[in-house]
Amino acid sequence: MNKLKLNQKVTIGNNFYKVIGIDHYRLNNLFGETKKWDSYTLIDEDNNKTWISYGAVKDYYLQWTLISETEFKKGIMAPPQLELTGIADVTFEGNPGFSTPTAELVWFNLKEQNYDYFVYERFLEQAGNRIEPLESYYDAGKILKDFKI
Repeated sequence: MNKLKLNQKVTIGNNFYKVIGIDHYRLNNLFGETKKWDSYTLIDEDNNKTWISYGAVKDYYLQWTLISETEFKKGIMAPPQLELTGIADVTFEGNPGFSTPTAELVWFNLKEQNYDYFVYERFLEQAGNRIEPLESYYDAGKILKDFKI
């Protein structure tokens, strides 16, 4: 696996970024299997953040963008990708961004759209004997073709 490290410099297109956070996902999917990947929080010289992940889909780096719930709902035209849908344990290095230690994910593969994937991600919090859902995030992912380490 091509793991990035904290403070490592990377290039996406003509933009330069530094890795400021690494989230390690360990997803228990709907088939009872475990899938693992890393998500990286990147920041540019103007303090703009972006997120990329590696290991969830083959050997691809994916860049993620937050989208609206409306755009998310309009773009879904296929059933969820069950192998990447479930509950994830998340551990952190550096800046955790929006993440909490537990997340619910529903993953969709897209065809012939501006993005390759949509993911609904809702972080969860233990509150005594209950699990409380936190804010939901709607993520659009694109396979990176112009990424340099």
